[in-house]
Amino acid sequence: MRILGSLALDIVLVTVFAVIGRASHAESLDLAGIATTAWPFVVSVALGSVVASWRNWPWWVQGIFVWVVALAGGMALRLASGGSTALGFVIVGGISLAAFLIGWRAILRKRLTTAPNADLSESRAPIAE
Repeated sequence: MRILGSLALDIVLVTVFAVIGRASHAESLDLAGIATTAWPFVVSVALGSVVASWRNWPWWVQGIFVWVVALAGGMALRLASGGSTALGFVIVGGISLAAFLIGWRAILRKRLTTAPNADLSESRAPIAE
């Protein structure tokens, strides 16, 4: 269940990334347009999220791994499918994806460590329920 929770949240956040990007460039926010922008990053983040969830890594290593796979894979798939990967897009995408994909893990970890009676004995386990 933890793998599915992490995967679902990562996919939602990558989709939000695509929506924000399309909206900031006044592009259509219809389902087809969002899917066209999001699919390279969704495929990549799904791969990264599943692999990271299976590994016995600390939360921050999982987050960095998912971020790197999502950014590199998403840009590579976007380029391979005829899309652009201008330097500005790579930089903004990298910052945005880092904030989303590492950020939720940090926030959840912080909440877990400050929760009363928090048992963090399995600190290397995937952190999403």
